[in-house]
Amino acid sequence: MQKDGEPGSARHGNFINYYSFNPPDRRLSLIPKSMLNDIEKLRKQQHLYALDIGCNSGDLTQALHKHLTDEEGGQELHILGIDLDPVLISRCHDNNTKPKHITYNTADISNSADRTDVIQAYLHCHGRQKFDIVFCFSVTMWVHLNEGDTGLRSFLDYASSIGRFLVVEPQPWKCYRSAIRRTKKLKCRQYELFDTLGWRQNVDSDIECYLREHCGMKLLERFGQTEWERMVCMLESTP
Repeated sequence: MQKDGEPGSARHGNFINYYSFNPPDRRLSLIPKSMLNDIEKLRKQQHLYALDIGCNSGDLTQALHKHLTDEEGGQELHILGIDLDPVLISRCHDNNTKPKHITYNTADISNSADRTDVIQAYLHCHGRQKFDIVFCFSVTMWVHLNEGDTGLRSFLDYASSIGRFLVVEPQPWKCYRSAIRRTKKLKCRQYELFDTLGWRQNVDSDIECYLREHCGMKLLERFGQTEWERMVCMLESTP
């Protein structure tokens, strides 16, 4: 619950008006418009399917779709955006200008029932076993704070298993410290698992290492850091 509408108390990162202080172009300026055509395995497909985890109010999801499909001759891109906050998903529906290509649904990716009823159901509906791309922008810290090391590893296992490619933007450790300060300042319920976390000072590089060494992914490219010093990188699942 957010305390008196205060966005800093969003326990799962479901900030109110998030894109007013972190607009989509901060990420999109790093990602090449030609990304889909640059990768041979994606260039060969006419229809591509993507998952946007933690889509908030959908601003980035829609901007990302436009960014990647603006070039002539590009593929048809379909995106499923999910967020655990039903209020934010309601905003997504209200503001969706591409309903034929973008679908939104309420889902907690850490919940096995939601994985089946929302994510796997979407794939089944479109006759797919996996997404072509999974986008995960600034989500890992919230999973980590709420679910601990075990929950974060489970999340990474799952996210890497349902996509051929993964674009991920992990939060560095300084973001954790900021989140803890906000909850204390606002006298919100503390993250009970924070003191038990084993991945700490180098958590962003630990996440990349885990994806490579334990999830069988190969690092393709580091696109660069956002203004908030968060690295955006792309990995590929290997056979």
